[in-house]
Amino acid sequence: MVKKMLSVKNDLIFKHIFGSPDSQDILESFLKSILDIPDEEYEVLTLYIQHSDI
Repeated sequence: MVKKMLSVKNDLIFKHIFGSPDSQDILESFLKSILDIPDEEYEVLTLYIQHSDI
């Protein structure tokens, strides 16, 4: 059996990984790493979930 890796570019997978309140710390770390924002420039990350299907 061949296992396929799902692309994080897939919206549903992205929402599942980063879109739940339980994984907010993962999302925050991800955004810090790609946006290169100094810690002192933001205080709170607010997560808005558009659909409850995750």
